Amino acid sequence: MTTDLALRDITLRSHIWDARGKPKGIVMIVHGIAEHMGRYEHVAQHLRANGFLVASYDQRGHGKSGGERAYIDDWDQYLDDLKVWHKHLQVAYTGLPFFFFSHSLGGLVVFHYLVRDEPDIDGAVFSAPALKVSEDISPFLQKIAPLLGRLFPKLKAMKINVQHISRDPQVVADYVNDPLVYSGGIYAKTGAVVLTATKQVAGLLARFQAPFLVMQGSNDKLTDPAASEAFYREATSSDKQFREFPGLYHELVNEPEKDKVLKIVTDWLNARI
Repeated sequence: MTTDLALRDITLRSHIWDARGKPKGIVMIVHGIAEHMGRYEHVAQHLRANGFLVASYDQRGHGKSGGERAYIDDWDQYLDDLKVWHKHLQVAYTGLPFFFFSHSLGGLVVFHYLVRDEPDIDGAVFSAPALKVSEDISPFLQKIAPLLGRLFPKLKAMKINVQHISRDPQVVADYVNDPLVYSGGIYAKTGAVVLTATKQVAGLLARFQAPFLVMQGSNDKLTDPAASEAFYREATSSDKQFREFPGLYHELVNEPEKDKVLKIVTDWLNARI
């Protein structure tokens, strides 16, 4: 079921995949930068086949939602959008265990939301969360990013290297040819806002208490694998797990080993029902 979620300043495209049979829990998928929820159709189908109701939405400026494409000028807007959709689902499906599944920038959004608002959830799965910028981004560019964001917010400062998303060439080709994927350069303002959010992570780790599973490919060149390990070590959650996948790239659920990854996710969720 596809619906438009009307907020005060924008309309977000959202979708719900009903569970096959009586749902045993809700999984809310939060996608990464430049992409859209449709790229997680196979994840949603896997989860619903395992008894979960699945919900997702295109973040503002992404997919079929309103807003300028992949332009972020207010970080709290992204957290507030997530909060509205989360609360809507909790009211609509009262009593069901609630989980997040997030990828890359979506993981950064979920991380900040869970620390800021401390909502009542049953767990969160993080796939290659963007908790620290990639080592591929030069220290010089990181240093001047705030200045560029202020003076030239619409400057396209860098592009995502699509060859780094997956080892599967078909996944890369589909990404490049997907009309709902933003293929332009990352705006200076977007980069500055995201960089600021990542720099705040280290000081917030001790406040993170929700149950979580963080997964990371060892050959991820778009986010920093060491940041996921630090998240696992330093978060104060009593229920936490870290899984590293040797040789895998950024999009774990789009790698040749995706079935193994999805089984690990499902097993983790089922253990917390």
